[in-house]
Amino acid sequence: MIHLFVRLFDVSHNKFKLADRFNLPSNVYICDMTGMIFECPISDAARNNCSAECNASDTGYANISVKVTGNVNDFNRTMFIKVIASSLDVPSSRLIINGLRSGSVIVDMTITPPNSTSNEGSAITLINQMQSPDFASSLASSNYTLLSIASFIPSPTSSVSPSSTDGLSSQAPNGGSNNSGTIIGVVVAVIVWKRRERALQKRSQTVMVDMSTVNINAVQQSVVPYKELENMQMIGSGAFGIVFSAQWRGIKVAVKQVKAEYVDEKQVKEFLHEVAVMQNLRPHPHVVLFMGITVPPSPLSIITEYCGGGSLLSYLRKNDGSVTNEQKMSFIMQIAQGMLHLHMEKIIHRDLAARNILLTSHLDAKVADFGMSRQQVDDVQTTSTDIGPVRWMAPEAMKMRNYSNKTDGELVPVLTSLTSAVYSFGVLVWEIVTNKEPYEDMDTMQVAINVMNHNLRPEIPDATDPLLKRLMQGCWKQQPSERPNFVNICKHLGLETPEEKGAVDVFEDRRATSDKEDEGHYRPIDLGLEEKPFSVDRNYSTL
Repeated sequence: MIHLFVRLFDVSHNKFKLADRFNLPSNVYICDMTGMIFECPISDAARNNCSAECNASDTGYANISVKVTGNVNDFNRTMFIKVIASSLDVPSSRLIINGLRSGSVIVDMTITPPNSTSNEGSAITLINQMQSPDFASSLASSNYTLLSIASFIPSPTSSVSPSSTDGLSSQAPNGGSNNSGTIIGVVVAVIVWKRRERALQKRSQTVMVDMSTVNINAVQQSVVPYKELENMQMIGSGAFGIVFSAQWRGIKVAVKQVKAEYVDEKQVKEFLHEVAVMQNLRPHPHVVLFMGITVPPSPLSIITEYCGGGSLLSYLRKNDGSVTNEQKMSFIMQIAQGMLHLHMEKIIHRDLAARNILLTSHLDAKVADFGMSRQQVDDVQTTSTDIGPVRWMAPEAMKMRNYSNKTDGELVPVLTSLTSAVYSFGVLVWEIVTNKEPYEDMDTMQVAINVMNHNLRPEIPDATDPLLKRLMQGCWKQQPSERPNFVNICKHLGLETPEEKGAVDVFEDRRATSDKEDEGHYRPIDLGLEEKPFSVDRNYSTL
């Protein structure tokens, strides 16, 4: 009887969920795992020998921080992504590096959902796999020493203990003839997975900020009672914030909460200052609609419209090669319209990039991530001066640091700030055209030095639409005053624009110029002491 039981392994029509490490004992000839849907991934033995099927039950994004030995300045992002992708057996396009921080090398990453037809695990499942000893061994074999891994790893100046793995690296089922061990292994794995999922949800919903010394009178009109937010589901988390979907007054909204342990009083005040600007922003179809905030004793949150298509960056990575030129042009035109609206409202977006463009379920693009997004990206791809996302920044913005939120009466050089946003828009267009990260083979310090001192710009592919090529080259002029504004840009793209007195079409004189003459000729800017100061408009706000 025992001999017959070992040769037949039938667990069909049960409620097991995990079979990623299942190995079929050599003396078992018949295996049946039909009638169940496992959590992807599953092993080849389960799929091929036992007719198992799987799907990824969680379709959201997830963030994780990985700390390895090394130096930020010479860290190769592309190689690191390839090593992780190989270890997890997923395509590199599912792994997005949001930024690097010092302290050896702390890599802040986003993991995107799998394709519905693949055998790949969900973002949460991949994070579980990354917390196993096998993952550390895999990195070590590629000369990366794993020091820590957690949902967020504080910079060395913070003293927060790294989170434990909570038993996530559960032992694989034995490969011998004891099939009860296999069943117990699967059951234990399911329990561990469910416990971790509940723990993450609980921990995310208890984040608080102490605002007892902060005056919220200026934003009182935007305060929403926290109890009105129903059916909150965590859909993402980052270094400084957590994102939920929720129901509010009969509609679906996005709720972004600040993680209290990483926010000080100054940053909270800056956030509330930006909310005071946002609450007066008139709506536009290509700008994410601000809807309100919640304040302590509830978690500090910002409520916006919900965009079901996710970020433009994730969409481009997930659909690499299948996004048509027409669709790319549509994204560019819609973003230009959204930025024109912000320009007319005298608001300067400080972090314009594909990661900060959201898509609706119908793939309409909306400019997003004001306010809290600044705190999430201050440590993203910055030099040691902590001035912003370097790969998207104009040379004068790096040098003058005028993307920062000026306080205490210090005024923003508006002309430079506006044209610096135009420069970033050009890099965003390049992102859409190429589906790549700017200067992906260079470290951040090299990028900053070469952009400021040697007129470095992203390389435009030869096959690029000439209209977009001229657009990018115009946005990247070394002299800020020679760059177009968003009225010029929208006109260049064939969009209707408001009349602007004294506006000059900066593209007009260049249209008869050959592409060869256009390439790489950027007039150097004299940033000496004799340079005339830019005019200042007190009515502009940086976001």
